[in-house]
Amino acid sequence: MYEYLDINEVKPGDVVECVVPFANRYTKGKLYIVAGIYNDMLKVIKCDDGYTNDKWGKYKFKLLKTMPGSTSKIGDKVLCTSDKKYVGQDWEVGEIYTICTKPSTDNNCRAKEHNWNNIENFVVLVKDNTQFNPRILSENIIINCRTKEQAEKLLKWADENGKRWSSKDKFISFTNWSQHSSDTCYVIRQGLYNNSEYHEANKQNIWSYEDALCINMGT
Repeated sequence: MYEYLDINEVKPGDVVECVVPFANRYTKGKLYIVAGIYNDMLKVIKCDDGYTNDKWGKYKFKLLKTMPGSTSKIGDKVLCTSDKKYVGQDWEVGEIYTICTKPSTDNNCRAKEHNWNNIENFVVLVKDNTQFNPRILSENIIINCRTKEQAEKLLKWADENGKRWSSKDKFISFTNWSQHSSDTCYVIRQGLYNNSEYHEANKQNIWSYEDALCINMGT
C-alpha cells in the first residue's frame, strides 16, 4: 500500500518512491532507501546503484509499506533494505532478490541462493498490473487521459506491447500530456496525440480512460 510520506513515520531502511522528479537526481517511480533523517529532510540511497544523494524535502517521496508475508508468492521481487549480516547470508542494501520459496514468519524462505527468515528487512516491489483493451493496439481508437498519471500508465502499457510514437521514439520517453492537459487524447496504433476538441470537430468517438481498461472489454 502506498501512502504520502509522513516524516514522523519514516525511518532509516524504509523504502520510498519518488513522486516529484528533481533534475537528474531523482526519477519519478524510482525506489530509494532512506539512509538518514534530519529534521523534516531525508537522505536517500538510489536502489539500483547505491549512490547517496543530498537531503531533500519529504514532499518528493511516498512511502512503500508493503512487506513480504502471507500475500507474497514465489517469483515476487523483493528489495533488501538492511545491511545487517546473518550467519550464512550476505544480503546487500538495494539489491533485488527473487522469492524462490513462499515467505513465512515461521519458516525460512529462499531468495536467489540464500536462506532468510528476517522478512522485516525486505520490501516487496509492487508492480502496476494495469491492463487495457488489446483493440487499442490494432484499431484507431481515441483515448482521453484526464490526468498525467493516466497517460503514463497507458503509454507504459503500449510501450511494453511494442508500440511507439510516430517519430519512432519510445512511448515512455515522454507523454506530451502538458500541451493539452485534461483534453489530451492518444491514438496508440498511430502513435499520435491531439486534443479532444479536434476529434469532436471531426465527429470521432472518444473513449474515456475507464473505457479503455481491460475490465471494460465489451466497450
